[in-house]
Amino acid sequence: MRTYLPSLLLVALFCTAVGAQGTFPLTRQEAEMTSPAARMAQVYAAGVPKCPPDLKGAPDASNANNRYYRLPVGGKARYAAILPADEEGQGLRLLLDTNGDNDLSNETPLTGTQEKTLVTFPGATLTVGAGQTVSVRAMGPTPDPKRPPQFLILMPAAYLTGTAKLSGKEYTLALVDGNMNGKFNDPMAFPYNQRQSDTLSIDLNGNGTFDPPRTGADVFEMFPFGKGVKVGETFYGVQVADDASTIAFTKAAPKFGTLDLGSADVQMLTFSEYGFVNIQASDGKARVPAGRYGALVLALAKKDDSGALWRLQASRPSGQLADFTVPADGTLALEVGPPLVAKVTARKRGAGVQYLTLGLEGRAGESYTPGIIKGNQRGAPPSFEIVSDENKVLQTGTFEYG
Repeated sequence: MRTYLPSLLLVALFCTAVGAQGTFPLTRQEAEMTSPAARMAQVYAAGVPKCPPDLKGAPDASNANNRYYRLPVGGKARYAAILPADEEGQGLRLLLDTNGDNDLSNETPLTGTQEKTLVTFPGATLTVGAGQTVSVRAMGPTPDPKRPPQFLILMPAAYLTGTAKLSGKEYTLALVDGNMNGKFNDPMAFPYNQRQSDTLSIDLNGNGTFDPPRTGADVFEMFPFGKGVKVGETFYGVQVADDASTIAFTKAAPKFGTLDLGSADVQMLTFSEYGFVNIQASDGKARVPAGRYGALVLALAKKDDSGALWRLQASRPSGQLADFTVPADGTLALEVGPPLVAKVTARKRGAGVQYLTLGLEGRAGESYTPGIIKGNQRGAPPSFEIVSDENKVLQTGTFEYG
């Protein structure tokens, strides 16, 4: 007995330490419409007055005041219809295809509640796969309580919450089924698509909510669910049980690589397998965790001889910046910025009207918003000339921001 007692005590202590370090229970919580974590998973769908040909069982389908919507749920389209208020005093009624059979005849109408210019509907449970369900809530803006909204907003009606102790400090966290497929551990998709990724939120500043960043210096508290996350200066691998009962954090030591952007004074906000990463590259190079990235915002900055700061920004840069991989212990050369190429696209808008859009394209295929910002003020929009093959000026004008 004396021989085995120390071993048994060691095993018991080790198991207790492991549980305390990284595996934490999750509980379901109803989501308020104002919940920042749940609102990250909102999807929108425009309404049309004509019943889709593949939708069956729509009441009074010939009524032009009806509105029909195709909502992305679980990677597929799901139909919904909103019927106008009737003369008997019934308010706006939502019919949601809960079982995905494209038939509304077996659905129970959900009566909306109007508050100012927003109509909200009670929660509903959708079947999204074999044994999988998801609770959702719909709402839409409409100034007229008798007429369906022009577009419908759908969001999860519940999420998971828990408390995790990381590096000796307790944090409140939330997991949201971002793609609304009944699961909470779907990793982010590359290129980033919010509709295809679940989200993890951590109250890093301890103020009781999950704050979206308001300045470039703010720490992100909500991010796409990936293989890990950075809390303070520590990286953690993250795993969520398939039954969504627990979340586990394990300390990680990712390898690093170098991203060479080829231009000085570059700032780039990216999403990665470890959440959002704000890359500052004053000399054009940055050391970052190795792995896949996608750019969300890219900004170029340069001071002139008088010390004034000039900035040019690209939102959701495309081209090579949409999906790139930084190698471990290596360098990825991804040159951005000048020389910039001006590109104008034209499309018809009504009879005899052409709509011109100006963009500035950098070396990696990224498109910048025309309008250089000097200090805190954006410069005047550029002007243009339309010239014939004979070099005759046919039209002149000025672009507009917006």
